[in-house]
Amino acid sequence: MSKMIIDTAKTVRQVVLYQAQAIPEELFDIQADSYNNTIRWNIGHMIYWMDTYMTLGFSKESAIPASYASFFNSGTAPANWVDTPPSKEELIQQLSSQLTPYPS
Repeated sequence: MSKMIIDTAKTVRQVVLYQAQAIPEELFDIQADSYNNTIRWNIGHMIYWMDTYMTLGFSKESAIPASYASFFNSGTAPANWVDTPPSKEELIQQLSSQLTPYPS
């Protein structure tokens, strides 16, 4: 069962990575009406929570910068950011690196 969950997570991550790479960075911070967050926030949120689940489920150390919690944890929003968030390039790198650390 856990192998199936891991394989599904890898597939979903590959789809997200492909889609994120195709979006121009100038669109990453546009916040549509009636939405609290942006593409940058949503990608970062996925990275943050996958890392959190990996640390809890597989007793792994976090592989992302500590600052990601202040940007992408539940309850955060781009409107409240005081520091510069990670670039598209950094987020893409984090998405890519999360494809490999799963146990077999």
